[in-house]
Amino acid sequence: MLFSISDSGPGIPDNKFAELFAPFSQVHEGYQRHQQGAGLGLTICKQLVELMGGNIAIESNEAHGTTVYFCVPFSISDQVEPTATKTNETENKKTKLKVLLVEDEAISRLAAKKQMEIADCEVTAVENGQLALDAAASEEFHIIMMDIQMPIMDGVAATKAIRNGKAGQSNMNIPIVAMTAYAMKGDRENFLEAGMDAYLSKPIEHKKLLKMLDNFR
Repeated sequence: MLFSISDSGPGIPDNKFAELFAPFSQVHEGYQRHQQGAGLGLTICKQLVELMGGNIAIESNEAHGTTVYFCVPFSISDQVEPTATKTNETENKKTKLKVLLVEDEAISRLAAKKQMEIADCEVTAVENGQLALDAAASEEFHIIMMDIQMPIMDGVAATKAIRNGKAGQSNMNIPIVAMTAYAMKGDRENFLEAGMDAYLSKPIEHKKLLKMLDNFR
């Protein structure tokens, strides 16, 4: 079966086609961006299609939109009953953390919020750095989990503003953890230099998240 999905967006320049399926790659680069996403969507799609024995292709007219095609073979197979799995929820009964989660992408924000709530955290979620400053100035938090690439105000700028007292004197030393898929060489050092205390790479592993949160309880 052949599927096609079209949009009426800005299209893709010819010189960017070679990078389309590379992980963490987007047409617009830098910490501050106008589109959401981590630059993983096409990479994941390509891997899934190839695992199903298919292939994927893209055509685009800059300023007039993009069409993605993928073709996969189907066959009738016996239904496999799902097996029950056990999840090891945290048994940590330490101090309940109040977390300010700053993440612009809606699905990632929901997933991270649920993971932290499972870890017995009280989570307030906002979608950009400016909203993070507003939230921190009006409510007390134990820790801020800060995305990097965001519109309006990115995570690095927001962190510097917090360290400079823009969210109140009491928050100047609040723990801030970078939480991003933007993992180019030297970025971790840039985040720490901006005033962040630690770094978690996306996609976030639940065990690493639990360990990070426990460090600040």
